[in-house]
Amino acid sequence: MRQRGIRPEMVEALLDFGRVRHLHNGCEIVFFDKDAKARLARDNPAAAREAAKLTRTYAIMASNGVVITVGHLPRIRVCHPPPRFAGWNPSPPP
Repeated sequence: MRQRGIRPEMVEALLDFGRVRHLHNGCEIVFFDKDAKARLARDNPAAAREAAKLTRTYAIMASNGVVITVGHLPRIRVCHPPPRFAGWNPSPPP
């Protein structure tokens, strides 16, 4: 956790309020989604402000509840489609 810059308090908040998704290998991934951040804000506003910085943080847990790893989700690059040309028509001619 120290290497990733994620404090233990934030990992606890993630495990307490985060959304859980089951993975195919028996593990679970816990992450903050919109509802999880709202639950955290209702319970602890100070922690919610801190958690806003960690919106892309996740934890992988084993089936016995042990935290395997924590990390940050990578940023997704948005690729814009090529510009449309004046004479270009995507539909085939009749």
